[in-house]
Amino acid sequence: MGGSPRLGRGGDRSGGPGGCHPVGGTPRRSPRALAAGWRAQGAASPVCCNGAARPESGDFSPHARVGRLPTVVGMEIWVLGTLEVSHDGRPVQVRGPLPRRLLALLALSPGREVSADTLVDGLWGQDAPPGASATLQSHVARLRRDLPADVVRTGRHGYVLDVAPDDVDALLLQAELARGSAALLDRRPEEASEILAAALGLWRGTPYAEFAGCEPLEAEAERLAAIRLDALERRISADLARPGVAPPVAELEALVRWHPMRESFWALLMAAQYRAGRQGDALASYQRARETLAEELGVDPGPALQELERLILAQDPSLETIGISTFLPAAPTGRAYPGPVALLERADQLAALTGLLDDAVAGDGRFVLVHGEAGVGKSALARAFSASVGERARVLWGACDPLSSPRPLGPLADVAPHLDPVVGERLGSGERDGLFEAALEALDAAGPVVLVVEDLHWADVATLDLLRFLARRVGGTDVLVVATYRDDQLAAADPLRVMVGDISGLATVSRVPVLPLSVQAVATLADETEIDPERLYRETGGNAFFVTELIAAGGDALPPTVQDAVLARVHRLSAQARLSLESAAVIGARCEPSLLHGMPGVTALTVDECVDAGMLGFDAPTYGFRHELIRQAVLSGISPGRLGALHWQVLERLRDMPMSPAPYTRLADHAVHSGDPAAIVEYARAAGDAAAALGSHREAAYQYGQVMPYADLLDVDDRIELLAARGRECSINDQHDEAIEAWTQQIELLRGRGRDLEIVDALIGIDYSLYTIGDASRGGELVDEAFALLDEDVATPQLARAMQARGRRLLLTAHLQESLPWFERALEVAEQVGEHAVVARARGNGAIVRLLLGDEERGRAEARAALDHATAYGQVEMASRLYQTVAGLDWLTLRHEDALATFEEGSRYSDDHDLNGDLLCALASTVTLKAEMGLWDEAVAEAHDLLYVRNTGRASRIEPLSVLALVGARRGDRDDVWELLDEMQAWIAKSQTLDYQGTVAMARGEAHLLEGDDDAVARLVLPWYERAVEAGDRDWIARLGLLAWRAGHLDGPPPGMREPEVLCLTGEHRRASDMWAAAGARYPAAWALLDSDDEVDIREARARFDQLGAAVLVARCDDKLRSIGAKVPRGARASTRANPGGLTDRELDVLALLDEGLRNAEIAARLHLSEKTVGHHVSAILAKLGVASRLEAVRRARDLTAVG
Repeated sequence: MGGSPRLGRGGDRSGGPGGCHPVGGTPRRSPRALAAGWRAQGAASPVCCNGAARPESGDFSPHARVGRLPTVVGMEIWVLGTLEVSHDGRPVQVRGPLPRRLLALLALSPGREVSADTLVDGLWGQDAPPGASATLQSHVARLRRDLPADVVRTGRHGYVLDVAPDDVDALLLQAELARGSAALLDRRPEEASEILAAALGLWRGTPYAEFAGCEPLEAEAERLAAIRLDALERRISADLARPGVAPPVAELEALVRWHPMRESFWALLMAAQYRAGRQGDALASYQRARETLAEELGVDPGPALQELERLILAQDPSLETIGISTFLPAAPTGRAYPGPVALLERADQLAALTGLLDDAVAGDGRFVLVHGEAGVGKSALARAFSASVGERARVLWGACDPLSSPRPLGPLADVAPHLDPVVGERLGSGERDGLFEAALEALDAAGPVVLVVEDLHWADVATLDLLRFLARRVGGTDVLVVATYRDDQLAAADPLRVMVGDISGLATVSRVPVLPLSVQAVATLADETEIDPERLYRETGGNAFFVTELIAAGGDALPPTVQDAVLARVHRLSAQARLSLESAAVIGARCEPSLLHGMPGVTALTVDECVDAGMLGFDAPTYGFRHELIRQAVLSGISPGRLGALHWQVLERLRDMPMSPAPYTRLADHAVHSGDPAAIVEYARAAGDAAAALGSHREAAYQYGQVMPYADLLDVDDRIELLAARGRECSINDQHDEAIEAWTQQIELLRGRGRDLEIVDALIGIDYSLYTIGDASRGGELVDEAFALLDEDVATPQLARAMQARGRRLLLTAHLQESLPWFERALEVAEQVGEHAVVARARGNGAIVRLLLGDEERGRAEARAALDHATAYGQVEMASRLYQTVAGLDWLTLRHEDALATFEEGSRYSDDHDLNGDLLCALASTVTLKAEMGLWDEAVAEAHDLLYVRNTGRASRIEPLSVLALVGARRGDRDDVWELLDEMQAWIAKSQTLDYQGTVAMARGEAHLLEGDDDAVARLVLPWYERAVEAGDRDWIARLGLLAWRAGHLDGPPPGMREPEVLCLTGEHRRASDMWAAAGARYPAAWALLDSDDEVDIREARARFDQLGAAVLVARCDDKLRSIGAKVPRGARASTRANPGGLTDRELDVLALLDEGLRNAEIAARLHLSEKTVGHHVSAILAKLGVASRLEAVRRARDLTAVG
């Protein structure tokens, strides 16, 4: 920007509003002039693409990574005052308020794409006009007319202001502040003063003042104002340290008038007055500060000011030689958790852990879950217990990390170096088979071992699988596993919640809850302070971390948040130590010493200061924060530009560290936060490959998703490979829309490259996803296209898959007879080429067809043989799906108990192998089966879990929505029955398949039947019943036909209907009921009796419906009894008596036992339920009562008189 006509304008060195307070002045230099000055000195511009200080080596900018420089040079964007623009020193007029606001928003992130959604929010907020996207485009066009060509580029999802970061004055202010601060820390005050004064010269007035009401710009203006004050502090501190420079007393007097609550300015004023020989004035300034703080805030000056007053009173010689500022280091505060804090009110928990250790040492291994809210003291308890173990056992410590996507098997990687080398070898190879067994054998061989695994709420699925394995097999070893997790966030971490539920009933598993401290304990901790213990308890709720942080912050006033308390302690560190703490926070929860000490500005002394202050601890071989909340608070105080630069610096050093296995997940996390596309592509892709190899499919899909926005950086072959992997992992995880998109892009890249077989695989993948979500609109075309690329005379795996897909498509569209030859041909080709997955799938689908066409015995036998084949040949994904096939055929042949057992076995198998899509489908089918079996409380609780906790995708939402609606309709206790049924209809809008539309027709038809609208039943059901008859599908003929008959729209049984339904339609109601009852299908068994005109049958139906809680059907029985002249029983059922909470009888039973303080396992034993089912009931109770905890539920129920 050299040559700018504004170079002579006076800059601001004060803190007055708008930069207009008449205190001192310095010429303002343009961003380009400052950058030119750096280059003249042989230094690179210390600014990265997001305004952060540039790393010491290499280029932080993503532009450099992809080999691209800004299109337009010579641009200058001025935002520190009225928005102004120049090009090659000549002013550029940007006209119109919205185009100017648009430019200001883009200037927040020069060189980086800003999404259209973000720009719309910034331009209009909540008042966005209709068609805001089109209106945005018009404003972009107007802005482009005013600016040089190509300054505003169109990106993938938004727009880019294509200028260099050092063309924006706000970013240079931040970079110069970092550079000047570094010079000050290195005791180069003259250089620091010059740099900071030049940076302050950029300030012309309040930033973005013309954009009132724009939240992003107003927030940025506040942040920049704070940065400017920081720069003033540092510049004045540098001046105080310069020999021969008059102390700036007058300037500081003005500053304390403008900013009387900023203690650092008072400290600088006192130091300046003392340096000027005015000791009395310095002490008087302290009194003025004390009176101001007391009057305005009700607090005394902080430790820094108090220490400075002491030094002045003592005329300490150091006041003549050091630069006095807010960078005064705080006195060491001792260990993070003093002994009393770690042990207060934890004697019972320590005793329980010690008892479990006794069992383990005796050869009866144990697994204990230590749980409580964040900050309650779980880690402190675990460490205190570990310290008490002594020589009785070896203690190994592993932890899960709070990364965007967790490290696969991170805790095992932590402890592997201390175990048999075979564990590390298997882990490094990516081979999961036998890994868990090897880990347990190594732990057992190491003698009595305490394995601590911290922070399971951040665990990856593979780690949860490992712990599930250990919990089931630790008995008979001398190993104690201590696993800690936050239990106040389980709704957002459902895989952990499921894992805990799965293992809680095991004899080897115990729980040790860690509760908040009592008011008496808080008073004990606050005994030696001036803090009101009752107020302290109210502010913290007894959370051990909050309590100790607020006590450590000192003073009479409690900060409004714990974040403020943590940052108050951070700011009492020296500036050098704060830089070290920020670096540690960015590295992660645990920091390798070589990595931390290699960061710019970090020294052993500054790290020791952080340790002495209790912010960091050293637990060999790593440094770590004593609590993740401290790390998060430190991160929140780092400016966005500096945060990105720190992530880049960590990335540069971490990638060069020799580590095995390579920490791809960590590298990807730092790459994403640093905004480096090339690094994201490299490491997120590698992290996805590693996760997929370990069977962590959710993590793999997530990591591949991180690469997708930058996939065009890859060459075509690598992009094809990425898209294939992305499609596969998304399909496994029930993310079928994303899978279809990935495979579609892959096909476009493959066309014309002579790689037809890969196109076929992608087409079959898309067809499978469409099949899974019931979309029949495109499947036939895709399969036809696949066959067009194949030579049917040449046996290949792709030909076998295509034949299987053709048969599957015909099965989906209810062409059963036509589908069977395709499955047989697919089986023949698959056996010929050794494609075992297709062998198993074709046999399984053939089994379905044979059974639906009437050959039940062969169908069931073929399905079981297909599952055995898949497991024998290690076809994990196919085996997972075939469990559902076997269970479904058992269900269709009235073997409900067998079906339920197989569904549950299959669910465990899918969960163990992280096959989330299959797991959700199996759970959805289980919900429907349980509803048919009359297990309504369990079905409703599990349906609620699927829909509102797991938030399952559309393929697995249909059945739980149906169950919630129909059970509610039968009981008469839901007002949202039709809302649920409408949502169900919306999910299958694109599907015209019998399976999906038949399910919806059945659900809506029964709801109409219960309301007495028989004509509506006919309109819904008969078209799909006729479709079922045409297809020869015995299952749908039976289900839809029976419903149509009950509505009076079917005279007799058609050919092919199943026996129980035939018996109903021919008047053999008792026999039909007995068949269903023998199968375990309580609900259809009861309704078969209601179909009868015999009084005894109707009364028995009434009793059965009463047991189920089906109030609407009990009333229907009463009406029918009246119609035949029979007496109707008097009195209300217990299960239909109103209760204020709207809870079912079973939920009331569970709630009553919660009121007694029983745990899930104890409730399960008392009510003869599984612990998992009790967990579902508890979730339903909390949801219905609108509370978040068991204690709140009991209190709420007491208020509603539901309990006690």
